[in-house]
Amino acid sequence: MLYKDNLSAFGSELRSKRTEMNISCNDVSQKLKIKESYIHAIESGKISDVPSVAYFLGYAKAYSEFLRVDNYEAIKSLLNPMNENFKLTPQEITSNNALIPSTLTLSLSIILCAGIILVSYLIF
Repeated sequence: MLYKDNLSAFGSELRSKRTEMNISCNDVSQKLKIKESYIHAIESGKISDVPSVAYFLGYAKAYSEFLRVDNYEAIKSLLNPMNENFKLTPQEITSNNALIPSTLTLSLSIILCAGIILVSYLIF
């Protein structure tokens, strides 16, 4: 998950930039077509107030671009903890037998194919 410290710092940076530019949350909301409650959620770092992490990151990116904040580094700093938590490791295959279909599966497949061919022959 995203770290709260990063989210709070990122949000407060956006809030300070917005107030410095004398732009209201309502103006941002109308311009970006993002709910005002989501703007407040981004500024306070409350990711749970936005539908999903993907929405949060997309809205945060759009918001930071709107305010002309160096969003690449900011978004990258939000994603780094997430990427660290979700590193994938390759699964080990314990045996090749797991990849071979069982006799029952093969038998049912052959019967099903034969049935499809028979029905196709009778219809056409």
